[in-house]
Amino acid sequence: MVISWRKSSSKGVVYEKYVCFFVFLFFCILALSFCFYGCDNSATNNSATNNGATNNGTFVAVTSITNLPTSGGIGNITLTGTVNPSNATNKTINWSVKAAGTTGASINGNILNTTTPGTVTITATVVNGATPTINFTQDFVITIPPQNLETIIYILGASGGKAAYWRNGINPQELPGGITSSSVSIGGTFRAPNGDIFVLGSIDGRAAYWKNWGVAQELTGGTSARAGVATPNGDIYIIGQNDTGPGIFRAVYWKNFGLAQELSGGVVTNANDIAIISNSIYVVGRSGTNTNPQASY
Repeated sequence: MVISWRKSSSKGVVYEKYVCFFVFLFFCILALSFCFYGCDNSATNNSATNNGATNNGTFVAVTSITNLPTSGGIGNITLTGTVNPSNATNKTINWSVKAAGTTGASINGNILNTTTPGTVTITATVVNGATPTINFTQDFVITIPPQNLETIIYILGASGGKAAYWRNGINPQELPGGITSSSVSIGGTFRAPNGDIFVLGSIDGRAAYWKNWGVAQELTGGTSARAGVATPNGDIYIIGQNDTGPGIFRAVYWKNFGLAQELSGGVVTNANDIAIISNSIYVVGRSGTNTNPQASY
């Protein structure tokens, strides 16, 4: 038997060593890539969470509120606004009065109520709108102009035996309640700043008023109501008379339709008119006795 020997090539050994080295290097790079990606993603998520990110993305701050009201009439105004940008994380607006001025403004929810003309400053707030922990606020001004009252002429009287009124002389309208003209007397009318119309008088010897031509309401403690006025802050004053006996009658007034209060001045007094001048209320009428009456205020 003959045994032959073949010498191994050294180049093949070197080649195999290089292949093993590059395979090892590839897997090392791959492992490092997964490590860095996972760490970076974790850091991004943690950063987003710390900055108030939602589940769907990072926090989007409010930059402005537009389309806010700038004017309105006395009474109720609905407050609305548009939060920008449209994809802001928090967009619910809360409203508050910053400075009411002369308007007597108050807010309930998103309803602003004013009682007199003037300007009111409102603050719109988006909770956690500027950052996840800081509110976004924006002030704006609403102007309440004096009411442009329509010129309307009312004539009071009777039609078909019923108490009635005419508006601008067109078609008589019966005062509600089927009141006969013989049982009702009309003392006067006045209009409140908010537009409400009051008719004053008496029904069957009891002081009464009609609000916006509705059903008559009795005024407690008097026999007739003659004139009225509304103050800028919304208080209603009505003056009239209360007969307390034969030949004895007293001037009285009602504030906000409460119990009649007597105006002092003598055995025989009556009040015929009322006015507001320089923030003071003046009542004109008569005081004294039957034999010595005096014009008074």
